[in-house]
Amino acid sequence: MIVVSDTSPILNLSIVGRLELLRSLFGKIVLPPWVAAELGRHQIEVEASWMRVVSAQDRAQLTELRQQLDPGEAEAIIVALELQASLILIDEQRGPSRCGGSGSGIHGTARRILGSEGARSYIRMQADA
Repeated sequence: MIVVSDTSPILNLSIVGRLELLRSLFGKIVLPPWVAAELGRHQIEVEASWMRVVSAQDRAQLTELRQQLDPGEAEAIIVALELQASLILIDEQRGPSRCGGSGSGIHGTARRILGSEGARSYIRMQADA
């Protein structure tokens, strides 16, 4: 399964000390370069063992989408479409509506993580520890 992430899901989970949820749920995730750079500005290291940086190839489509969305969000959507990702993680409201007909699963971080049986098991284990 290919999972592409925008900055917000990673940043928000890092802030609450639960970045490992993404790794435990998905194994590996794909980040566009803009997202990787934004993470760096927040002192979040892109970990090559489970985060892969992939550039969008369709520059014209990327330029067009950037007129409507945040650059990282736009790039995440284009990369997800190009890789035919199974899932794209975006927390902002405008981004998911731009992917509507793409066939990619669009989920906000909390909905995806809390709706996952693996995450519920992980959370129960953490609570019992």
